[in-house]
Amino acid sequence: MINEHFILGINYWPASKAMYWWKNWELEEVETDFKQIAEAGFSKVRIFLLWEDFQPVMSNVSSQCLDLLFLTHDIAQRYKLGIMPTFFTGHMSGVNWMPEWMISTEIAEPRFDVLSGGKLFKKEIKNFYIEKEIQDAQLFQIKIIAKALKGHPALWAWDLGNEPSNCVIPENKEQGQLWLERMVKALKDIDDKVPVTIGLHMEDLEEDRNLGPIEAGKFCDFVCMHGYPSYCNWADGNLDYGLVPFLAKITGWLAQKPVLFDEFGLSVCENHKSDTNILTSEKEAENYYRKVLEGIYDVGCTGAFSWCYADYNPKLWGFPPLDKAIHERFFGLWKYSSEEKQMIKAVREFGNRQVKHMNWEPKIRRDEFYKVGIEELYRERH
Repeated sequence: MINEHFILGINYWPASKAMYWWKNWELEEVETDFKQIAEAGFSKVRIFLLWEDFQPVMSNVSSQCLDLLFLTHDIAQRYKLGIMPTFFTGHMSGVNWMPEWMISTEIAEPRFDVLSGGKLFKKEIKNFYIEKEIQDAQLFQIKIIAKALKGHPALWAWDLGNEPSNCVIPENKEQGQLWLERMVKALKDIDDKVPVTIGLHMEDLEEDRNLGPIEAGKFCDFVCMHGYPSYCNWADGNLDYGLVPFLAKITGWLAQKPVLFDEFGLSVCENHKSDTNILTSEKEAENYYRKVLEGIYDVGCTGAFSWCYADYNPKLWGFPPLDKAIHERFFGLWKYSSEEKQMIKAVREFGNRQVKHMNWEPKIRRDEFYKVGIEELYRERH
């Protein structure tokens, strides 16, 4: 097991910076935010190493970002917070953020806009599962960062990506597994005491994208899953609190490894029209949080990470992705003014608990899962 006590964690971008954090990093802001996070009862923080900031060219890792990453860990240590840095970010809030050298020259209509250097591109991303030169650049980044943070007491775990299948997909399972094996080995060669995972999401269960829980379970110490009923057309509405625990059970069964549910949450705002009509009230969200936390705990997960720390300051609403994705502005457990939302009550009152054992087996074999389909299994869950 990764831990004996159920982990309460949170995904972090600062309210006044969002994904532009590393370009505008401020010590006092991180200090204030981490203090607030710790006082609310969270013990872990997931952060994101925006790829274009940390590796602007293939052969170089930004020394400035490396220094700021170390300072971030120093601040976390002061508040007894463990950090899980996420490499190669990558997909974030409906946009794929990429260094320019990762963008193909061919014009295309990708599912998600590609953002680089403040500009949006209608182009494909180069496939790092296929191109060895890109994998070598990824390994270079891993080695520089892992060596810099080796032995830091605030470093808790490594995450190899945030929903990477929203960026590119391996052509086959062998490609996905070879990539995972190379990346995990590079981290373990530097420090085998730090666990490694990868941030998978619900769509990796809805269709076989050649790097799902089965593949991740072969190399990662634990497997992560993300899920939101508001993004699921087969859930029982936007407040379907049974969906997230169900996704956790499926993930654990497929991976045969401990599961951390490292993204769940709701877009919460009382008086605002949404682009997708998925905003909800604080009272509804508090009830949802209570039920989902209990559900995640009951199925045997090692922990749950809320999405996300804070709503984003209106000054950012004119910039991608918040200019178009209105609901992404309001996923915070705090308002941008630092005022707590009601969901924090559910976190504070959850308490310190021992992890339960995950033990669930459906009536099908693991190799039959994608043939049967997760929607069918969800209908049959009762």
